[in-house]
Parts: sequence; C-alpha cells; structure tokens
Amino acid sequence: MSYFFIFLQYFLQIFGYSCIYLAIAFIVFYIFKIRDSQVRIFIFLLALIKPLFILARLIDFSSVNFYSHLSFFFLINKLIGRLINIRSIQNVNFVLINSLIFGSYALAFFFITIFRFYQAYFHFYRLKKSGVLVEVQNDGIKDIISYHSKRMGLKPPKIYYNSDLKNGFYVFGFIRKKIIINKVILDFLTEDEKEIILLHELSHIKRNDNILNAVVTYLTDMHFYNPFSYIAYLVIKTEQEKDCDKLIMKYTNKSGKEVAVNILSSILKIKKNLSYFTNYCPGLASSFYIGRPMSEASLHKRIKYLVNTNPAKISVNIYTKVLIYGFFLILLFF
Repeated sequence: MSYFFIFLQYFLQIFGYSCIYLAIAFIVFYIFKIRDSQVRIFIFLLALIKPLFILARLIDFSSVNFYSHLSFFFLINKLIGRLINIRSIQNVNFVLINSLIFGSYALAFFFITIFRFYQAYFHFYRLKKSGVLVEVQNDGIKDIISYHSKRMGLKPPKIYYNSDLKNGFYVFGFIRKKIIINKVILDFLTEDEKEIILLHELSHIKRNDNILNAVVTYLTDMHFYNPFSYIAYLVIKTEQEKDCDKLIMKYTNKSGKEVAVNILSSILKIKKNLSYFTNYCPGLASSFYIGRPMSEASLHKRIKYLVNTNPAKISVNIYTKVLIYGFFLILLFF
C-alpha cells in the first residue's frame, strides 16, 4: 500500500503543478490582454515541459529517504503522510521506484519514436508506392505555390495529390517539405479558395509547424496520463491556425473578413459535396482536415478573430516578451 501512495504522489504533484501553471498562464494572458500567438504557443509549450521538471526534482537515485522535502505541494504531502504508516516508509526502496519511473519514460520515448516514425514516413511512402499520392503536374497549382513561396522567402515544396478522402491538406517532412492536397476537394473550390488553402499550408512551413508539431505531439504522448497536457496541446494547435491566418492576410493583402469568407465557403462546400460520405465530412470548424472535426465553437472563435483583429496591433513588444518569457521560465523550477 505504501508503494501505491508514493506512486500516487508523483502523479498528483504533476497534476497539481500543471494545473497551477496553466491557470497562471490564462490569468496573465487575460489581465495583460496577450493575443500574440507566438507568445501563447511558447508559454503553453513550456506547460507541456513542466511535468519533466517536476519529475527531475523528485527523482533522486542516491536517496533512500522519503522525497517530500523536495516537494512544495504541502497539501498532497500532508494527505499522503496521513494515509501511509511512517514506519512502513522506512522499508520502501525509493531507488527502485525512481528507477522504474525513469525506465518507464525511457521506454515510452523509444516506443513513441518508433510509432511516430512509422506513422509519418512509412505511411507516406506506402501511399506513394500504391498510387494514392501522386506528384502534382498542374501548372496552375505549381504557379501559386512558387509565387507565394518566393514572397515568403521559402524554397517551393513538392506538392502531391491525395485521392484518399480520409486525409485533407497537410504538410509533411522536416528537411524536404511537401504539401499534400486532396484532389477531390480541390476540384470543387474556386481559385480564391484554392489560393487560401495552399497559402495556409505554406504558412505552416514558414512557421516551421512541422517541427513544432513533432515536439508538441511527443510531449503530449509522453504525458498521456496528464489531462492538462491535452489542454496545452489544444491551445497550441488553435494558436497555430490563428497565426497562419494572420500570415495569409499579410501575404495576400486580403482583409480578415475576406479570408474568413473563403474559409467558411470552403468548409461549407466540402460538407455539401461530400455529404454522401458522412464519415469523411469535416466538422464546421475543421481546418481543412477531414479526419478530425472540431467543434463549431472553435470555428466561431477563429472567424471572430479574423474579422475583428488587426494583425499589426496584436504583436507584443520585445521588452514585454522578455518579461513574460523570463517569468514563465522561472516558474518551471517551482
């Protein structure tokens, strides 16, 4: 029983500190009206790293004593102390417990690496070999990509048509980046709608979201037991979409309202034209991704952000950024 409650304290402290960290982040953003997506993404990325700092503080391979003196979460320590017989603690092998936890993380890291690598690269090349993915030869699509890549200072990525309705539009690769577009969907969109979608994917490349997504997914997978990791993950994904929309406005000279109209009309067309494939229709808030529909509330927030936000007025000045980054970096150690 002592072992159970000691393991429980590890998890309770991770839950407790993660909750407090996220609560402070939301309060700071609300009070100081921080709407800059880059700042918000950085802070919530730190929230995903927070459990590693908690474990690093608790795990001590040379200690044979109860580790509560390393914890600042007094209420949990008090509760655990009441439930555990103090004499039985003296017989607990804390080195073994810490080694088991460290070993579990090492195994999780190994298996997640294998799984994600297979999911990304092997799946891509299997689809390419089977003919589901075909490199785009359409000069119109290539011209749009080349033109905007040049404006963004990017090397034009390779573009592949995907005929599988389970997938929509996404970016693939770390070094040689590729854009995967769904030909079935693209065929019933207008030229403006096509341009917005393609520029949206280029914006992900400009922001290096493929690398960020890999890190964020890794950290979320590693802490699958922590519900607060999923909150941070969802906020990061939402902010990525907002920042991509901001880049669309910058490089097309379109207003937020024009971009919002194109996004809405694209999603409604997808729903109308794919209504006979109910399993593959996106939710109204889907970011052109068929497999994972989101809530209509998310779309409402995204459209409201586009219509009401002036991109020039939401950036945080360098001094405020340094203060916010410094404050939350210090919080990692508490």
